[in-house]
Amino acid sequence: MKKSGRIAGLLLVLAGSAFLIVEFGLFDEFGFSGDLPVPSRLSAAGLSATGLLQALAGAALSLWPLLLVAAGAAILFRNGTVSKVIWILVFSAVCIYAVLGSVFHSSGSMILERFGLTEFAIPWTGGSDGESDGDTGFVNIKEIEYTPELDEGEAVISLGACNLLLKNTEDKAAVIRSTIEGVRSDWTSGGGVLNLNIGEKDVIGSIGSGKRVTQILLGERLDWRLFIVTGASGTKLDLRELRVGWLEVEAGAGAVEAHFGDGPDVTKVRISGGAADIRIYIPMGSGVRIEKVSGLSGSNFEAAGLTEIETGVYESTGYADSANTIDIELSTGISNIRLIRE
Repeated sequence: MKKSGRIAGLLLVLAGSAFLIVEFGLFDEFGFSGDLPVPSRLSAAGLSATGLLQALAGAALSLWPLLLVAAGAAILFRNGTVSKVIWILVFSAVCIYAVLGSVFHSSGSMILERFGLTEFAIPWTGGSDGESDGDTGFVNIKEIEYTPELDEGEAVISLGACNLLLKNTEDKAAVIRSTIEGVRSDWTSGGGVLNLNIGEKDVIGSIGSGKRVTQILLGERLDWRLFIVTGASGTKLDLRELRVGWLEVEAGAGAVEAHFGDGPDVTKVRISGGAADIRIYIPMGSGVRIEKVSGLSGSNFEAAGLTEIETGVYESTGYADSANTIDIELSTGISNIRLIRE
């Protein structure tokens, strides 16, 4: 084989591997996340024949970089038998990936069960500060006091497999509590803005270390922008007493429950992820607009009173005249999405 052929094959293998890494989000702004890769473009059609065909198409879209790897390997080996084996392996990987994705959706939360996260380990109870009854097991606690110049807050939260609970607090600018020793919480302030950065020092090393719960309380007096990245997790966001103008959630495999209030005039929301059960709670008087930019997820938008004004775009009656509106952009894979008025 000519040297140029070997180089071309090697470049294809390297490019395909790099695209696979990007496709599954194995690196984020904090480094390797340790999140389990899950199908990002599989349908929610279950194990029916039609569902499996849709799942195969979605799996092929998710695993397309394997084609580059296979083509590069075929060039490198230049052997008919080896090339056939390589393409059979690629086809098998797509089929297995599709079936596992469909089984995941049908069975509910396979990955969550792996980490014992089928329920929120520390539910909200009683007081407005989010305290829970009994022994919390928190080993990592940080409290940030209000200062007179603070009027805005921005929180970047990046966690692996855990239960994340976020709510309001009256007395502090922020409170961070976690049962995970590796969780770090750094903060700075300036120009009237409190900047929070919350993440794990060693995601992979801390997996399987027992109950994994992080509880974040944010001050009611601040206007917040929230950026949340989670892995295999249960994420519960109670924003009813918070002023949140922007919320971005990137969820892996798990459950996302978000309760919105009627505070800001406009709340912008972006939710993306793989296999997830998403429940969105909206106040009765709020206007809501939802745009599904990708994914074949199941939803109840029309049953909840929304009208599809164009393909993939839903609005509540009287949206334009509502005193406050919540605009939601959804980009999900295998997901069950429910809108509930409360």
